[in-house]
Amino acid sequence: MGTSTLGFVETVRTLDQIGNYPSVMADLVAGFTEILVTEEVRDAAHALGMPVAAPGASTHG
Repeated sequence: MGTSTLGFVETVRTLDQIGNYPSVMADLVAGFTEILVTEEVRDAAHALGMPVAAPGASTHG
C-alpha cells in the first residue's frame, strides 16, 4: 500500500470505527510505503480533480 502518513492514520481510524481488527497495525505496517506529500504530489492530486489542502492546512473542519 502506498499512501501518505495521513492516509495511513485515516485507514486505521476508519477500520477501528467499522470493526475489530486485532492484527491491522502489523498487517498494514508490513505493506506500507510512505508517499511524502510534497508540492509535486499535491499538484498532481489537484490535476486529477482531488480535493487537496495547502501544505500544513487541515482538510477536516
